[in-house]
Amino acid sequence: MNKNMESYIVLKAQKLGLKKGKKEIFRDISLEIQRGKIYGIFGPNGCGKTSLLNIISGFEKPTTGCLFLYGHKINKYDPLHFKKYKNGITRSFQFPNVVDELKVCEHLLLPFRQQNEGFTSLICCKKKRQRNEISYQKKIKYVCSPFPFIKKKYQDKVSSLSFGEQRVLSILCTICSDTGILIFDEPFVNLDPMFATKLKTLLRTLSQNQSKTIVIVEPEINKQEDFFDKVVEFSSGTSE
Repeated sequence: MNKNMESYIVLKAQKLGLKKGKKEIFRDISLEIQRGKIYGIFGPNGCGKTSLLNIISGFEKPTTGCLFLYGHKINKYDPLHFKKYKNGITRSFQFPNVVDELKVCEHLLLPFRQQNEGFTSLICCKKKRQRNEISYQKKIKYVCSPFPFIKKKYQDKVSSLSFGEQRVLSILCTICSDTGILIFDEPFVNLDPMFATKLKTLLRTLSQNQSKTIVIVEPEINKQEDFFDKVVEFSSGTSE
């Protein structure tokens, strides 16, 4: 592989293995994820796909193997630590990760609030923070525009949304995060076909126009293969 190609690899896994007690979840998983591409990881339930996502997003430590993020070897597996590397990683989960008591508009602001916590926000002047928030509001408007229910229920509590709408909201919050790598765990499973089509169009636009790197886990390929730039199939705890 030449140096130009290597510079586009944002995440690299070398012979990752995971054991829980005496049970081997998977072994010898090697991946190279390039910037601005959409990857699909497919495999039956229980083969270790979600555990792999946990590792590459910092929620779990592998038993064997190495992980490189933006060329840096990872020694500390923690989601906050991962965000220190350039634009970092944000992921969604199989079930909506939402706060029922917040309004929809408040929930969409959570990624902005989280990114502006701590020391950086203390030294950031008020005017700059306001400019950043205005810019973020524009991002929210753009990301949510394909989903009219967001505008309609903008001031409503998250608890008033249907389960499918909560799933979409959770996914949109992941997209709104200012990170270079977006990871989704089964976003299309049992999702309304209209929502799924709009979401795929949005993700493709983000990968092409903003060079976002997108990794999606799904149990079956079905008719989705054409959507992905590269497909990785899990079988018996290994990748093919």
